[in-house]
Amino acid sequence: MPASRQKLYSKIIKISISYKNSSLGMRVASLIKNWIFVDLESLRIGEMIGRKFLTVRKEE
Repeated sequence: MPASRQKLYSKIIKISISYKNSSLGMRVASLIKNWIFVDLESLRIGEMIGRKFLTVRKEE
């Protein structure tokens, strides 16, 4: 797995872990962990989720 992709995944996991108090955060975190093992060819899905979490975070 390319280092840049690994870095993005770990960033997304860190963000989703900060949402672990909500059931949605837990679901997303476990989904993303599964994706890392599968290593989705479509990184855009990961980026999309990452942006969504970052946007939500800024609005709080």
